[in-house]
Amino acid sequence: MIRLCNRDLRKAPDNVGSLEAAPRLGDAPRVARGEEFEEADEVEDAEDADKVGPEAQRRRTGALGPLLALSAVPVLVMALSAVTGLGLARNLPTLPAVAGAAAIVLLPVFGLASLIGTGSRPGELGGSAWFWSLAVLLAMPFYFPGERAEAARTGLDYLTSPVPDDSRTGVLRFGSALVALLGSEPEHTPLASPLPGADAARASETARRVAAAREATGDVVIPYNGDGESLRIAAFFDGPRYGEELPMIFDTGATYTTLSRKALELLEVEVPADAPIAVLRTANGEVEAQLVLVDAVWLGDAVVEWVTVAVCDSCASDEVYGLLGLNVTGRFQVAIDHDHQQIQLGALEGEENRKLDVGQWLGLRSRLLHWQDGRLEVEVTGENRAGVPIAQVSTEIECPGGRFEVLLDAVPPRKTTTRKVALPRGTDCSEYALTLRRAIWSSDRFGRP
Repeated sequence: MIRLCNRDLRKAPDNVGSLEAAPRLGDAPRVARGEEFEEADEVEDAEDADKVGPEAQRRRTGALGPLLALSAVPVLVMALSAVTGLGLARNLPTLPAVAGAAAIVLLPVFGLASLIGTGSRPGELGGSAWFWSLAVLLAMPFYFPGERAEAARTGLDYLTSPVPDDSRTGVLRFGSALVALLGSEPEHTPLASPLPGADAARASETARRVAAAREATGDVVIPYNGDGESLRIAAFFDGPRYGEELPMIFDTGATYTTLSRKALELLEVEVPADAPIAVLRTANGEVEAQLVLVDAVWLGDAVVEWVTVAVCDSCASDEVYGLLGLNVTGRFQVAIDHDHQQIQLGALEGEENRKLDVGQWLGLRSRLLHWQDGRLEVEVTGENRAGVPIAQVSTEIECPGGRFEVLLDAVPPRKTTTRKVALPRGTDCSEYALTLRRAIWSSDRFGRP
């Protein structure tokens, strides 16, 4: 038994060596715990990174917030200036105009910022200021067309009044440039031009005619036949292709020149079925007469182009073809020399006015527009029924609160032209009348402007 034990003991070193080569029981837990520590460290680092990320992001956002708020100041000031300018343009006192603009522009900014977050951070206020200011400036032309640029300039001019002039000029220029970046806006309705009273207009017309009479030199002299009550002259009429010299009565009491149908046949002037109709007062009473447009009427070397002629057989006789009316004779300063049986025709001073001729071929219509903000606008449309272009038309809008002029630009043949103007705020225009003040053809038959 003892030998066996010794033998076993002698073999023990081999066994012990094998035991040293194998891992020890105590090492395994330490190695496992080290891996767990490493994994735990990675988890803690990830958690720390998650905590640090939002904080860094908040720090970055916090740094951008003041920049965003600062960049919104110019556009916010321009929105405030534009709304202030609208109030001042409507004759509001300065304090209510500024207070109202502040309520419209600033209060919604704080309201939007509170919806986004707490409303106290600079970034939230800056973003809200950008959004609302741009919304106000971009929407303004839809409610107040054509007024944004002028309103912004007026409001900014008032708000910067305490600023020194040198700095103020730069601020105004910057503000105008900023508003211009928003793009064009709908055309502003022009304000109607007020007309002088009826007495002043008559006095002006009388003074003009007196001055023209004093300066008349009798540039054209034409002979006449008759006893002084019936002046027979020779007038040359141009038709579309041919001209004819026709004996006429120089009638200063007739409004329109008249010709018989026989005379129109000689000139090859056709009378359309839809020709305008005028009422003539003749020796036999009132008669309705169709109107035609004759190319020109010559009195010696003096010429009047595009003359409206009434077709009137009863106005003619065996000796004359018609009457020479005011739409021709009224183009001159007339002096009659009964001793020598001569008529002197001098040029009239002042603006040319062919409304007697043009008016029969021009159809006018209008409508009055009432806006909810108190604005009044008048839209006037002119329809040219002649084959000759009309250069300009001056119409008059007469309201209980005043008289205003509305100008129409060129009206092409057989077409229409429309113009819209705004009446001053507060004008009483519960009813109004539209009349023609002045009209001229755009060019004569020789192509001269």
